[in-house]
Amino acid sequence: MRVPFRLPSLTPGTIAAVYAFFGLLWVVSSDQLVLHLSSSGVLLTAFQSAKGAVFVVLSAGLIWVLVARRETELRESHGRLQIATQRLGVLQRVFRHNIRNDMNVVTGYIKMARSKAESPSVRRNLATANETAVEVLEISDKLEVLDRYGVRPVPDRTVDLSTELEAAVDRFRSGYPAAAVDVDVDEELEVKGDGSVAHVFDELLENAAEHFDGPISDLEVSVSTVEGRASARVVIEDNGPGVPEGELKALEAGEESDLIHLSSVGFWLVHWLSERIEADVHVETGPERGTSVILDFSAVSS
Repeated sequence: MRVPFRLPSLTPGTIAAVYAFFGLLWVVSSDQLVLHLSSSGVLLTAFQSAKGAVFVVLSAGLIWVLVARRETELRESHGRLQIATQRLGVLQRVFRHNIRNDMNVVTGYIKMARSKAESPSVRRNLATANETAVEVLEISDKLEVLDRYGVRPVPDRTVDLSTELEAAVDRFRSGYPAAAVDVDVDEELEVKGDGSVAHVFDELLENAAEHFDGPISDLEVSVSTVEGRASARVVIEDNGPGVPEGELKALEAGEESDLIHLSSVGFWLVHWLSERIEADVHVETGPERGTSVILDFSAVSS
């Protein structure tokens, strides 16, 4: 099959290289032509002036052509991105709606089956199936959070980290009353952000419990803050098994592959929401020391 000729995509570097090549070629060739044609100082001056005027006109035309083509490429890319974003949004909403409805039906039937099951092994299998269905519902909830915030610009407002952290800890304690939570939070830490900050804290605390490989009564979580001149740091630590190295590589790369992926959608949610509000996330982990998640927010001077 014949492949149609396609010009290379224009980048700022390509445009600069084309202009530099054109300029050098013009200077060398036009100077040689002027020296060859001119026989007096007056004629040389006239040729130099004409040469300069022609260069200005030709270079302006070249820049216009290159920039116009670059602008066309950007419009086409933006149009494709808009279409892809719209389609992804529709698919996400349909998926989330269908998943929630279908999983509610599944959990309902599982509950009915467990009430009538007499075999202990069947009850265990149904309990596992119910846990899996609940996990799918939780993924649907996370997708809803992404749909709510997504790539929308962050409003020009601030949030109090102290209030958001204490509220997140209260929600965590309600869900996992047996876990030990140590809180050392400064008062009135105003940072740039919005309601997505609460979801970041909820996800990090929830991950500490979900990935703990022992009784919840043995889980220890520490939440602390450090206020700086231009930033406010939040540190959430746990004594869990730590984050696998492959998952850390996925976070650092910002994408998954067939060999490297995250076992939790929650970490991606934390990564994307933090990136949106320009908060830096750093993870320190190890099998002997659990996991420390460090978040640096842009503080607002009082």
